[in-house]
Amino acid sequence: MYSNISSRFVRDANTNLVLLTVQQKKLISRSEIAKLTNLSYPTVSTIIKTLMDEGFVSESHVGEFVGGRKPMLIKFNPKARVIIGVDLSTSVSQAVLADLDGKFISEIITGGELGTEIDLSRNIKDVIERLQETTGFDWQKVVGIGVSYRGSIDIPNRLYYGPGKQEPLKLQDELEEYFDVPIVMEHNYNLAMLAEYTYGIAQGVDNSVFINVGSGISAGIMISGQIYHGFLGNAGEFGHIMVDSQGDICPECGRRGCLETFVSILNIIIHARKCGLEITQMDNKLQELKYIADLARKNEPVARSCFNRTAHYLSIGIIDIVNLLNPELVILGGQVIWVYPEIVKIITEEVMNESLLYSRKNLRIESANQIKQTFLMGAIALIQEQIYLPHNISIQYSTSGS
Repeated sequence: MYSNISSRFVRDANTNLVLLTVQQKKLISRSEIAKLTNLSYPTVSTIIKTLMDEGFVSESHVGEFVGGRKPMLIKFNPKARVIIGVDLSTSVSQAVLADLDGKFISEIITGGELGTEIDLSRNIKDVIERLQETTGFDWQKVVGIGVSYRGSIDIPNRLYYGPGKQEPLKLQDELEEYFDVPIVMEHNYNLAMLAEYTYGIAQGVDNSVFINVGSGISAGIMISGQIYHGFLGNAGEFGHIMVDSQGDICPECGRRGCLETFVSILNIIIHARKCGLEITQMDNKLQELKYIADLARKNEPVARSCFNRTAHYLSIGIIDIVNLLNPELVILGGQVIWVYPEIVKIITEEVMNESLLYSRKNLRIESANQIKQTFLMGAIALIQEQIYLPHNISIQYSTSGS
């Protein structure tokens, strides 16, 4: 759910374009900016003066002499403003402070536990206030707050529905009024896709899909460099496509044979037990999944068959995505993938053999890096996206990482 970040930051498309150019190049002359942006030199000079007055850029050492007057280079200042990232997709809330390059400049602050009965608004307020107490940041320098969440949304009406909830919350409006800072909220799987696009293996790949395989199954979809949201903002529920009409009933959507009923952490464990594998009750389901994966690596037949089955059903769904969307890159992430990375090769072989010839042409299927901060990184990247590209402007550049 989007908010007008740009109005708090810079005032027009040309200013955004100049700022984007300096941010990506880090050190650049006024004449080079004019050439890259197709703006006149006087316009660029006026914009640079404004950005200097506001602290976003400064003049640096003289550039290389190529005849005529030596150019004074313009340097980007990523510390001019700060961004707050919040993650609500795990068992506890988390918050972090970042600069305008997306680099974390604080420790990750942990808030209260997240559950169906907690006051979500109060939880978010508490963790952000704890971040402010820890870092002492100036609220006047906060550009926006990006929030990664699980649940459903209604973008046009700015409503949020928690997991399993039917009563909506006006969470975005409440938080914006409380903090007096623009808030941008996004599904966690979309932010995983955005993080890979901004910092990771999807840099420069405008048509890609991030598939998260864990306690639930979801897909962040990027089309032509933009996250695809659908009508209300709930596109990407990959776990609820049907892969077997005779399968078990999905407790969430009520249909038979949803992908999630086969390949989620819980359902892999249930199937392993049904097949006779003895699994001692452990502290959490992830530990039990790791136990099955260890047995699979030791060629225990039931354990291996469980992951082969998981790979097969995931492949069925991914083949549909490849044939429907024709992505250049499919990224596989989440605990199931990271616990048993061998599954990626099995999936790749089936998808490349079974999808349409020209839909799979030049397709790459890769495992995401296992980074605990992925959703926080995506939340920060969400604000960066609103800062630098609010008018769909762009230049030719290489995206910088954090």
